[in-house]
Amino acid sequence: MRRGVLMVMVCLLIAVFATAVFVFFSWQRELELRERKHVAVARLSGTIEEAQPMFEAAITPMGVENKLERAAEDPSVRALVLRINSPGGSVSAAQQIVDIIEDFEKPVVVSMAGTAASGGYHISAPADGIVALPATTTGSIGVIMVSMNPMGLYEKLGIDIEIIQAGEHKDMSYRPFTEEEKEWLQEMMDEHHERFVQHVVYYRDLEQEFVEGIATGRIFTGTQARELGLVDKIGGIDEAVALAAEIAGLDDPQRVELPRPSLLEQLLSFALEAPTLIRKAFVPEEILLLEMAEEKFLLEPRYELENVR
Repeated sequence: MRRGVLMVMVCLLIAVFATAVFVFFSWQRELELRERKHVAVARLSGTIEEAQPMFEAAITPMGVENKLERAAEDPSVRALVLRINSPGGSVSAAQQIVDIIEDFEKPVVVSMAGTAASGGYHISAPADGIVALPATTTGSIGVIMVSMNPMGLYEKLGIDIEIIQAGEHKDMSYRPFTEEEKEWLQEMMDEHHERFVQHVVYYRDLEQEFVEGIATGRIFTGTQARELGLVDKIGGIDEAVALAAEIAGLDDPQRVELPRPSLLEQLLSFALEAPTLIRKAFVPEEILLLEMAEEKFLLEPRYELENVR
């Protein structure tokens, strides 16, 4: 009996000792991390979308949030550089990403790659600093809405369509717009455009009249954008890291890349998309084309730079 009690006490002492050692080394590791001064680099590439498409590069609110959470949780990361290469995309997704960047408490600097235009510029504007390459394509402050009437495609494929609707304008994606519909769609676009202009005025501290004058959808080189006040400096990632360190008050910081998704995370992502992939492999191409016509062109306002993909 005594021997059993003794064994239990020994096991408890070993457990307590092991816990104390673990806590000590964790505390030491935490102190070590806090003493380090890192500027992390996160790469955002592709069109801006609500969800990650299969086998295509995209910038999504969830993806950006995950990267910023990793940077926020790492005490050694004192500032963050977002390397952005994007021609734009979904208005709603871009606005969500702006909110995520605004909530990030550490300094953020954007390093523009080859293209950071339209929505790519929209998500860059909230940064504490923007660095562009001389040949970066940026600007394109504007909004576009595209609609495709699929009725001709239906007729070519020999498909008869009957539409039963409740609501006078519910079928507008399947036919040419009326003049009334064009007017209120234009009002929607004007509202989104005005919001984009105000966004640039606020974050870049520019005069509204000036921004309205350049918010024509025109694109600029990085050098031109610097002259207009749309970016702060000309350079690459090294210059962006130096600017982030300066804003954070760091001397001689180390540059680190935020870790890419683990193999497990990539496998889980693939598993979620597998049903779509399998369906594409077996569903006739004509049906998929019709679905694209119905889903991709549903009057979604987009910050998009034409012909840059």
